[in-house]
Amino acid sequence: MKWLYSILLCLVIFGCSQEENCCPPAEFLVGQMVSNEKDFVSVDSLYGRNSILLDSQVYKAFVLMADSAKKSGIDLYILSGYRSFYSQKSIWERKWEKNSGTMDDSKNANHILRYSSMPGISRHHWGTDLDLNSLNSEYFQSGEGAKVYQWLNANANHFGFFQPYTTKDKGRTGFETEEWHWSYYPLSQGYLDCYLQNDSIEDLITGFNGAQFYRIFDIKKRYVQGIEMDTIEESIQ
Repeated sequence: MKWLYSILLCLVIFGCSQEENCCPPAEFLVGQMVSNEKDFVSVDSLYGRNSILLDSQVYKAFVLMADSAKKSGIDLYILSGYRSFYSQKSIWERKWEKNSGTMDDSKNANHILRYSSMPGISRHHWGTDLDLNSLNSEYFQSGEGAKVYQWLNANANHFGFFQPYTTKDKGRTGFETEEWHWSYYPLSQGYLDCYLQNDSIEDLITGFNGAQFYRIFDIKKRYVQGIEMDTIEESIQ
């Protein structure tokens, strides 16, 4: 099905012909530009903060999912959606400065990368990924949070969403488990393929503390590619 995602990217988002091997510019993949601002929409206050942006196709799919969840007594609320390189840089730099007095640079970068992306590697740059309900894993372990997570695991795939950062029991590398992070596969998989085959991206990962660890840690392989893929394609409907 990868050919379908490539054609979608070419014809609908980036205006390429079917004959072209089309991927978005590297600047889009690292969050330094959006493909077309009209393709991004603000989230309605019923579903999250109005300041949150998502790709319009992703948002439509999420609304369908949230409305379905509501019928089962489950409330889904978006905490974060599209995030630019510069927004991610602010998050990274804040955490870097907090830890810099107690950790060397290598340890600092590894510590931040447990749960936060380096600027230029976040799936949030594409407008396809969103954080739901809580950024605390404990929330999803009991009570209402456990019901939310159970519902998402049983139903999110039917709307095109999957959890990229599952447990590492099967050898997945990169970020720790993020129960709150869900990605819209029909778009994000195409962007991921383009990211992994673009050799110019490393040149754009610069301008912040610790940028050198993109190469040293082999970030593209360990983190960008570090998602659970074994059952995704067969489960997405």
